[in-house]
Amino acid sequence: MKINMAHLRQETSNGDFMDFAIFDARSESGSEADNLTLLNELSENARKNNFKVDQAVLVFKIDDEIRFYGSTELAKYLSKVGFPKWTHQIDIKT
Repeated sequence: MKINMAHLRQETSNGDFMDFAIFDARSESGSEADNLTLLNELSENARKNNFKVDQAVLVFKIDDEIRFYGSTELAKYLSKVGFPKWTHQIDIKT
């Protein structure tokens, strides 16, 4: 299965850089445990494909409302500024 992903690098307030990944995905069950497993699987898959991932989130819709699951700081940031266009696709086993 192909999953849309945005991989971005953002400069932090102290001049360092943060690399983050946003995945267009939600676990089939939608449970906390399954979302965590999926986020970890996608993050690891991205790292295996030479993407640096410091923080990551899943993004999905529930009842026409955009939801984020993952890094709290990244989710707060994205809820304020919105999420970017997809930059890549990665494959995962289903």
